[in-house]
Amino acid sequence: QAKEGAAKLLASLPTNTPEALSNRAMLLYSLTLAGEGERLDGERNKIDPAKLNTEALAYLAFADRARGKNITHLVNLINQRATKSNGRVYWSDQVNGYFSNDLCATSTIMRLLLALNRKDPRIPQILHWMMDQRTESYWRSTRDTVSALTALTDYLKGESLLSPSGKILVHLNGQLYRSFEVQSMSKEKDTVLRIPLTQLQGDKNEIRIE
Repeated sequence: QAKEGAAKLLASLPTNTPEALSNRAMLLYSLTLAGEGERLDGERNKIDPAKLNTEALAYLAFADRARGKNITHLVNLINQRATKSNGRVYWSDQVNGYFSNDLCATSTIMRLLLALNRKDPRIPQILHWMMDQRTESYWRSTRDTVSALTALTDYLKGESLLSPSGKILVHLNGQLYRSFEVQSMSKEKDTVLRIPLTQLQGDKNEIRIE
């Protein structure tokens, strides 16, 4: 019943506004995931990819790929919309005056690129841009955070989780006080650093960890 309702909604949406077309693409993707893709060619043909916002364009590419269609032209269109700046890559979501969300668009495209080619050299640049958008441990909104975490989960699925390595440096009052090997620390439950009072200044002390 839910599938039939979504299919009727898809058929009822207009085709003359970017927002309606983007909603069509989202519904097409959802119905394709629900196994209804084979009977949606007619509705798919009503969608002009060039008029979609970028996030919806990525979902359309997902839907067409799941239905066994060639998506080269969609990927080319996505590539044309990419913005490169300071070693970062992202996608802005402004098409014909219709605004959506840059982080959601970029996260969805990263998922698409991972599905097509995990070795795509833009993926690390996209990750850097996404992490730049964080505010402490989260993103601007719940939707942003869910979208980013979904993309990061897709990324981590294909990565081998190696043992941690490297050093942690502890500086006391501007001087290196002690360093720790990360690998040896990972074998312990806790790593405790005790600083004798004789090493501390009488008024103010600064500890920096890197």
